[in-house]
This record gives sequence, C-alpha cells and structure tokens, in this order.
Amino acid sequence: MVRSIPKSWLHRGLAAGLVLLLVGMLSAQGADSTDDRLARVEELKRVDFATFVAELDALSEGTAQLSADQRERIEYLRGWQATYEGNHALAIDRLQALIQHATNPTIRFRSRSTIVNAFSLARRHTESFEHLNLLMEELPQQSDAAARAQALAVAAQLHNVVGQHEDSIKFTSQLLREATVPWIRCGAEALKADSGLKSGLLADVDSALVSSIDDCARNGEALIASSMRVTEAKLHLKHDRALAAISALQPHRSAIESTRYPYVISDMAVQLAKAHLAIGDLGEAEARAQEAIDITRPGENTEPLAEAWRVLADVASQRGDYAAAFQALQRNAEVERANLDDIGQRALAFQLARYRTQAQKLEIEGLNQQNELLKLQQEVTKTAVQNARLSILLLLTVLGFAVFWALRTRKMQRHFQHLAQSDSLTGAASRPYFIEQSRRLLEKAERSGSHAALLIMDLDFFKTVNDDHGHAVGDEMLRRAADCCRDTLAPHGLFGRLGGEEFGFLLPGQSSEAAVALAEQCRVAVHQIYYGEPDSPSRLSASFGVATTGDDGFDLRELLIAADAALYEAKRKGRNRVVHQTRRRSDRPAVNPVAANS
Repeated sequence: MVRSIPKSWLHRGLAAGLVLLLVGMLSAQGADSTDDRLARVEELKRVDFATFVAELDALSEGTAQLSADQRERIEYLRGWQATYEGNHALAIDRLQALIQHATNPTIRFRSRSTIVNAFSLARRHTESFEHLNLLMEELPQQSDAAARAQALAVAAQLHNVVGQHEDSIKFTSQLLREATVPWIRCGAEALKADSGLKSGLLADVDSALVSSIDDCARNGEALIASSMRVTEAKLHLKHDRALAAISALQPHRSAIESTRYPYVISDMAVQLAKAHLAIGDLGEAEARAQEAIDITRPGENTEPLAEAWRVLADVASQRGDYAAAFQALQRNAEVERANLDDIGQRALAFQLARYRTQAQKLEIEGLNQQNELLKLQQEVTKTAVQNARLSILLLLTVLGFAVFWALRTRKMQRHFQHLAQSDSLTGAASRPYFIEQSRRLLEKAERSGSHAALLIMDLDFFKTVNDDHGHAVGDEMLRRAADCCRDTLAPHGLFGRLGGEEFGFLLPGQSSEAAVALAEQCRVAVHQIYYGEPDSPSRLSASFGVATTGDDGFDLRELLIAADAALYEAKRKGRNRVVHQTRRRSDRPAVNPVAANS
C-alpha cells in the first residue's frame, strides 16, 4: 500500500547519509566545488527527493561563504522544494522575491517558470496565466537550454490543463526539437501523450509510446514513466482491453507508488479498478477504487477521485446494494461538479489573462502613440497658422485613435465572452455556462411554481465512428446531431454540450410527458442521420435520460444524477431509446422507456 514506507525509501535515506558523508570528504579535500554540488542537487530533485532535501540542507548551512549567484540558486531550489511539498504560500513568497531582486537573469526566468506552477496549484489561476504570458514574452531572449525547456514544459502543462490540447502539443513539439537531455525529452513525451489522449489525436497505444516509457524507465525517470504507463492503460481501457490495462500497470505498482506523487498513484489505482470491474472482479475493483480515494489529498476534487466513486457505485449496483450505489453516485456527482467548476475557473482565468495581456499591450501602444502626438503638438505650437491647423488635425487623430482602440477592446471582450460560453464545434453552450444558466432557470421556475425537465443525450457507439471513419467524420456527426436536437429542443429551453458526445437540455415549463415526447422527436431525428460509404451507410443513434422537477425537485445536481441514471438505463436496455426514471417514488428506480421504432 502507498501509506507504508517502501524499503527503497529507507535505502534512499541511508544513501542520502552516505552521499552527505562523501560530499564532506570531497569538500575537505577541495575536489568538489560548490557549483558541482549545486549541479548534483539539481539532478537529485527529479529522481531522489529525500536525498535532494538532505544535500540542499547541507549546502544551505554555509551560505555566508557562498557567492551571490550561488545563494540565489539555493534560494530558487528552496522555492522549488516548497512547491513540490505543497507549501504554495512559502513557494510564492520565495519565488516572487527572486523575480524582483535576483541579479542572475536565468534565475529570474526559472523562478517565473516555477511560480506559474505554484500559483496554479494554489488555485490562483489568473495570476498563474498572467505570469505564463510574461514567461512566453521573455522566452525568445533566454538562451539557457535548461531554462527554455522548463518554460516550454510549463506552458505545455498549463495549456493541457485548460483544454488547449493542440497548443500543448505545439509546445511539447518545440521542446522535443530543442532538447537533447534525456529526462527533458521524457517529460515532453509524457505531456504530448496526455494531450494526445485527451484531444483524440493519440488514438491507441503505439510503438512510440511504448518506446518512450522504456527509455524513461531506463533513465531513472520513475515519475514520468509512471505517468505514461497510466496513459497507456487508459488507451487500453478506451478500446475495451481490460486485461492489457492491468498488465500495463500491475507489474509496476510498487515503482509508481514509490514516486510518492498522489495524483499519479490515484490515477493508477482507479484505472486498475476500472479494468477489474470490466472483467467482473468486484472485490479487486472495490479495493483499488478505495485506494484511489484514500490517496487523494483532503479538499482535492480530481478526475481520478470522481472515477473512483463511479466504480464504487457500479460495484454496489452489481451487488444489489442500491443504497450504497446511490451514495457513491452522489459523491461522484459532487466531485465531478467541483472538478468541473475548477476547470471552468481555469479556462476563464486563461481567457481573462490573455485578454488582460492584450489589453495592456494595446494600452501601452496607445500611450506611446499619444506621447508621440503630444511631442508633435508641442513642436507645431511654435509656428504660425499652418502649425495650428496641424495641431487640430493631430488632436482629431488622437480622438479617432482612442475611439478605434475602445471599439476594438470592446469587440475582443465580446469575443472572449463568446469563447467562454459556447462550444466551438457544435455551437452549443459550454458545460460551465450550461450549468450556470440551468441553475438560474430552475430557480426562476421554482419561484414561479412551474415545471421544468432535464434531458441528457449520449450518442450510441460513437467511439466506433471515430475509430472506423476518422475524427473528421466524428466531428461532422456531432455537428449534425447537435443541429437536429437544436431545431427540436432549443426553442423550448437551454441546449449545451456536457462533454464528448454527451449533450444536455434544460426545458422550463415542460411536463414529464412533454419532455419525453420532445426527446423522442430528437431521437427520431438523430436516427435519420447516415454516414459511411454510400453503398453501405450506417445510421447514427442516441440514448436519452429524462428527469423532471416534479419527480426530483429543482436542485440541478439531483436532476443531473436522475437523468444520468435514466441514460444509463437506456444504454443498458439496448440504446437508441428514451428513458424517464423517477427516483422519488420508490427506493428502486422505476423506468418508463420509450423504445426505438426504427
């Protein structure tokens, strides 16, 4: 288990003592310089954190004899240590002081790279992205290869976090072109694989991914190799290869747990839980899911934590313990909601930081223009009538310039607001905006005493569309399905994309019968969509889950849980159907399916 101390860590503690003894001997002999020891500490922080801390403590004891540059390097490593240990406030204070006062420009640049991560981990997302923008502006002037690699890696990571996966892949590709150091290339490959998985550009396990895992493991990059092994397992599970996913992780559990990195360990455990659930091993699935929950830090709402609660719900449901299944499903919904809120905040912070940076640039350009015009105005006031006329013309130019920039800034603000509120592929509302507006509509409906219904639509077997016909065809099917349902349902309420091939519809004023009828119209319309070869076309289909305020109240979370349960029932009963499930009428779900007629 992760909570016990592996023998390898005890060995590392002993090794740390031996290393420190050796360092003392070499220092006494004058054979080991402080710069060499600092370089070694830099290497240790990636592969042996305990020894890294011990050596850094030893170096810090003699700071009075160190140069200013060496003291700044030690202070930077202290900031990195605080970030890694989760002491974000201390890390930010140390790194901000270096950014403002360090004499070494490379230390200032590296400190800004690390503070981006510290702000992100502290959930101060706007400040994180503002520093990232400054970092990217400073990148062309930075010549230190390691510092450039660190900045590109940070940029790739943050773009991956906010869903800008193509931009993340762009930064990792640049990093792979520039870097020759093996551990840097390992980190870039891991980020590229994760972004490829999330964006769909990495469709399956390939030889390049396997080769990268092996190379990183051989080079001692345990954390990076562990992260990529989890990515490999996710790809196996995506293609229903549960045994392959277990084989990718089970032999390396001890190595992954020895990284002491909670997110990767939790992610590994939940992928094992999902794989064991898929092969019917409920006991092992439950144990691994609980392990993923236990390793997650208090207060964190991560994707692995949400998946772990979903596995426990499925295990309890298969055992017939519906009360436990419902409780686990509630925890799943709570974690997913908190996680999505955090993702939405990050995405909004990303757009806001980009807007602020652009606005600052425009403001600086405007001030520069105004300064130039004021200088010209001072010169022309010394002359006669022609110069006076020129002054008037210049003032009009300044006014026109100010109006132009005001209009342009307003246009940019509307553009960023549209990006944050809508899905670029289908034109539907984005998930954060859909959730926010749905709550408002439900509150209004509750105050007025009217009804409302929530529909969740999920396209059936959509993975096979992407696998067999490519993502371009898959995107076209998403657009066409969205258009069909928009024509049928959007006039009655709010339409949003919840993620992947899943859409949601909040219909104020609709009874359960009317909501089911509208969902059936949408289902029939989607089933009229054909794709594939003209001589043997395939038909698209969708499953619907319906929940109403009359059955489940006006709380959006409860409606989402009920609609999701109804959707799950529609999938279980054969897909291409509408199911309205009422949870409040009895302890066990009552199902009212509207079966497909096509």
